Parts: sequence; structure tokens; C-alpha cells
Amino acid sequence: MVPKPPYVGQRFDSFEDAKEFYLTYAKFHGFAVNSEYHRKIKETNEYSRCEMRCYKARRNKKGKGVAHVVPERKRGIIVKTECPVRCKLNVDGARWVVTEYFDEHNHKLIKKFDLVKFLTAHRGFTPLEKKFIKLLHDCNVGPSRMVQLLSLIHSKNGTLSRMPYIPADVTNLKAKYRRESRWHIIKKAEETLGPFFADRPDLHEAFELCVDHSLTVEEFERSWMAMIETYKVQDNETLASLWQKRMYWVLAYFMHCFFPFLQTTQRSEGFNAVLKRYVSPGNSLLQFAKQYTALQQKILGSELQQEANTAPNQPKLLTYLSMERQMSKTYTNKIFNK
Repeated sequence: MVPKPPYVGQRFDSFEDAKEFYLTYAKFHGFAVNSEYHRKIKETNEYSRCEMRCYKARRNKKGKGVAHVVPERKRGIIVKTECPVRCKLNVDGARWVVTEYFDEHNHKLIKKFDLVKFLTAHRGFTPLEKKFIKLLHDCNVGPSRMVQLLSLIHSKNGTLSRMPYIPADVTNLKAKYRRESRWHIIKKAEETLGPFFADRPDLHEAFELCVDHSLTVEEFERSWMAMIETYKVQDNETLASLWQKRMYWVLAYFMHCFFPFLQTTQRSEGFNAVLKRYVSPGNSLLQFAKQYTALQQKILGSELQQEANTAPNQPKLLTYLSMERQMSKTYTNKIFNK
């Protein structure tokens, strides 16, 4: 069924319902929308007016949107066209009503459906997927395996292009869970250790040196044991609890992890090394075929994601040479920026 556009007078039970309705329409027709909130009600501290605009609305900040020469290439930018497409809603009693709607874009829409879902507004995890990723994180499953499992949920063949997000989103969510876990452990411990350390400044200094300056697990554990022995705090329950949970909050335990980017098929990696992630000598021919197909789908999905990143973004240029401008239109942003 083709999603219908909103219309003036249409009512929704909440702004979230209206947003989901409009996002579905936008995704089908090849664009994304951004939300803006206005007019906060003092009594309830809630907004009474909201507006959804095309992702190319307004204009780029000074120096953006045009391919000026820059010292180095950075991430591409979405070129704003001051697109007038918008949907405004006001609170009317307990519901939200559409008060203004305009639907004529001044730019080309993305025709390929598999590319539209990679626009930021359409990317995201369902609450159930977030719980699943949290469970995998707690089981110490790496980002690459997480992506493989999630792709199987969205597609029987494990096609990455079926997922409404990119592998980097999975990596970032996993990193978020790890940071939050560490933050909660430390915050809870500080409530108890604050007064305890206030009376023992030397112990506090030793604690900080042990935690913040240990570069390896062995160095941390050796320093921790020495601290406990030196200051005779074997019976402190909070320190004992921190020791039991050390692998979740001490930086030395995950210094080998690099969260900003997902490790995939790098130039330094041979194909055999990549293949070993998917198949093993004990696999049957049928299992080998299935896993090899999954690897193919991963590579095709990665190519599709690069195409999606290139479609709405304009790379920055280093020179005024016409050849460079031509290459920026020929290659994907990732290849061009190399």
C-alpha cells in the first residue's frame, strides 16, 4: 500500500504518531524529515506546536554547501536547498492536528528505496533490537557478530541492505552500553567512597593512579593488590565490589577495543582472513555455501551503504582542478576521500 501524505485537519493522538506517519510517507517517496519543537506550555512543560521539515530545508552555514577548497577532506555535507516542504501541527485539546502542509520539493528525491533508509532520520533500532544488542553486549559478542545476527533477523540470507541502519550504528550502540555501564558503576561507588576517601587522601591518590594510569590488565591488578595491602582495606565492601566488576569499568580491560569504527574488510586484510570469520574447516559444503553467501551479502551491503552515504552528501575539494570535481561525481565519498 502506498503511504498517503498528511492533510490539513488530520488528527493524531500524539506527536510521535504524527511523526511516524510522516516518516513512513517520506521514506517511501525518497526524502527524510527533521523535527522542530516550539511554544512550550509553562504549566505542563510540554510543547504545544511542532513542525516537521524536509532534511534539505533552510540553508547551509557559511562555507558549507559549496565545494570550496579546504586544507583537508572531511566528511561530506548534505547540501541544503531551502526546501519549503513542511508539516506543522498544533495541540488541540488532547490531540495533535495538522494546521499547515506543503509538499513540493525544490530538489531531486532519492529514487532507490534501499538508499533512502540510510538517511539519518530513517535509521534506528527498535526497542526490542536495543534489548537484543544489550544482551549480546553482556555476552561479550563483538560488533561484527552482532551485525551478522541482526542481518539474519531482517533477512533469511543475512543481507545487510535489509537492515534500517549501518554497522557503525551497531558499534556506536555497543560503545554506548559499555560507557553507560562504566558510568553507573563509578557513580554508585562514588556515593560511598567519597566520604571514605575524604578521610584517606593517600588512599584516594593511590586509587586514582591505579585506575587511571594502568596501561595493561596485569599492571592494574598488581597495583590494586598493592593498594589493598598497603592501606589495609580488605574489608571495604565497595572496593571489593569494584574488584569483582573490574572488567566492566577499568579502562585497562578494554584498551584493545576501538569503538568509533567497525572493523570490516580492510586493505591490510587478505580475503582468506575475512573468510575464516564465516566458515571453518568443519563446515559441510551446504554450510560453506550459506556462509559464503552471507559474506557476499555483507560486501554488497557495504557497497550499498557507501552509495547511500554518497547520494545526499557533497564531498569537499582540495583544489580548483576540473579533474578533481569530475572524480567527486564519479566515485563514492569513501573512495574519493582516500
